[in-house]
Amino acid sequence: GLKFYIDSANEATEWHLLRRCPIHWFVRDQMIALREQVYRDLMKPAEAAAELQKRALAEWEAQGLQ
Repeated sequence: GLKFYIDSANEATEWHLLRRCPIHWFVRDQMIALREQVYRDLMKPAEAAAELQKRALAEWEAQGLQ
């Protein structure tokens, strides 16, 4: 229950910070924008997915992360 989560901060013996992709927030924002285009029937889902991939790769390269 809730007590476990409250007590865990003081009782934890290991902490792990997960690494996040360097362009995580960029991809998230682009996904939200493209999803809106799909909701409005301005793009098909497959088109939006392809566009997201294209934008993500361009941003990855723009940041020099090859």
